[in-house]
Amino acid sequence: MSSSRTDVVLSGIGVGLTSATAPAFVVAATAPLPPYRMSDLTPQEETERLAASVAKVQLSLQAVAADSTDETREVLEALAEIVTDDVLVEQAQDFINQGWSAASAFGKAVSYFVAPLIREDAAERFDDFEWLSQLVQADLAGISTVRELPTEGQWVLVVDDLTPADTAQFTDAIAGVVTLKGGPTSHASIICAARGIPAVVACAEAATVTDGETLLVDELGSRVVVNPVELQASYSVAFTTRLPEPLIAVRANVGSIQDAETASMAKAAG
Repeated sequence: MSSSRTDVVLSGIGVGLTSATAPAFVVAATAPLPPYRMSDLTPQEETERLAASVAKVQLSLQAVAADSTDETREVLEALAEIVTDDVLVEQAQDFINQGWSAASAFGKAVSYFVAPLIREDAAERFDDFEWLSQLVQADLAGISTVRELPTEGQWVLVVDDLTPADTAQFTDAIAGVVTLKGGPTSHASIICAARGIPAVVACAEAATVTDGETLLVDELGSRVVVNPVELQASYSVAFTTRLPEPLIAVRANVGSIQDAETASMAKAAG
C-alpha cells in the first residue's frame, strides 16, 4: 500500500449493494484513433477496405459473444448485426463518395445513425455504438483494441470505461470496478449490477490511482477510498416506518429471474 496518502475519497456514482476492498489494477487506455480525414484513394478502394473491416469486426464480435454469457452476450450479438446494417453501411458509402476515408466515413455514419435515438437521460447507453465505431476505425488504422484483464487474485479494475469485450473477460478475479466515465445506465453499470460486482462509475478522480494502491469500492457511499485506514464502507439504514408511497422511486434492470429476485429484495417497483 502506498504510504504517501491514506483515506483519500474519490466521488462517483455507486452501483450495487455490497462493497469490496482490493489492490488497484489500472487498465491502460487504448491508443487514440487518427482524426477524420479525406482520402487519397478512390471511392471504390475505400469501399472495399470498409467492407473487409466490417466483416472482420463482425466475425470478431460473434466469436467473443460465443464465449460470453448473460447481458454481455446479448449486447455483442446485437452489435455484430448492427455493424453490417444496410442503413449504416449505405450512410458510410455516402460519406466515402464525398471523399472521406473508410474509417472517417464509418465514424461519421455511426454518429448520424444514432443521433435521432439518443435521449438526454440515457445517453451513455449509446456508448456501445461509439465503441462499435471505434472497433472499425481501429481495425482500419491497424490499432489493437484488446485489453488484458487479470484472471488470478483479487483486484479492483480502474479503467476509463468498460466495453462489452472487456466485461466478456470478467472472472472471479474482478472484486470491484471503478470507471472514470459512464453513468447509471452505462454498460459497466448494468453488467456490474447483474453480476453483483461492487462498482463506482463516473469517478473522474480515479485517474490519479496507481497500480497496487488499496481501494475500497464503497458503492453505497458513491465513493472510492484510496488506501483506507480509518474510513470504512457505508451501510444501509433500516427504516421501520413505511409510507404509502415511496419518497424515492426505485427501479431495476431485470433480465433474468435472479435479477427479479434481487430487485424484489430491494423493494424495487416497475
